[in-house]
Amino acid sequence: MLFKLSALAALLPFASAQFAYLFNTPVGWVSGQPANVSWTVDPVGDPATFTILLGHWNETTNQQDSWVLASYVDSYALFDSFTLPDVPAASNYFLLPMSNTLKGAEAPQSAYFGIAAQ
Repeated sequence: MLFKLSALAALLPFASAQFAYLFNTPVGWVSGQPANVSWTVDPVGDPATFTILLGHWNETTNQQDSWVLASYVDSYALFDSFTLPDVPAASNYFLLPMSNTLKGAEAPQSAYFGIAAQ
């Protein structure tokens, strides 16, 4: 029984594991317009596909707003294009990659960047 608990405890860090995507900071993004993003990836251990979330801290509601920009993105493409949703102009947006295969796994968020109004 002790062995089973030790084995389970050894696996717990993987349940909330992060992976190593690193987004290049977006520049020139405009609400509602086409945009693209590029990133680097660790070829060992990162999921084959992921979802790109756009995040923003909403100071009115004190909650994070988020939008799905792209789903099932090929990790090794290192580039993706999409159309931004209509979001308020602000300078504190960030990207957050979420694994499609490792439930709850995410990479560190990108640096903060701005999105301009149309």
